[in-house]
Amino acid sequence: MSAKDDPVVAVIRTLPATTADLLAERLTDPQRRQLILDLRQTYTAEGVALWLGGRNRNLSRNSPTTLLFLGGDFNINAVIAEATRVGNA
Repeated sequence: MSAKDDPVVAVIRTLPATTADLLAERLTDPQRRQLILDLRQTYTAEGVALWLGGRNRNLSRNSPTTLLFLGGDFNINAVIAEATRVGNA
């Protein structure tokens, strides 16, 4: 699959630079890829960007980007788990 056809690349291109940088800094490549693929099962590329920046009641009213910014295994795992839940809904 070429980079042009890769759904993960398509999503990353729609993200604000600060969000894309945060994902690259806080998540490993496989974590970032799986997070985006899980969310793409439910949302468009633009919807993924909105989900990352929006407050989430299942994340104690924090946005996923806030938790990723704060870092720590607990926060990162919470975001990944919520993305998986949304993708499997």
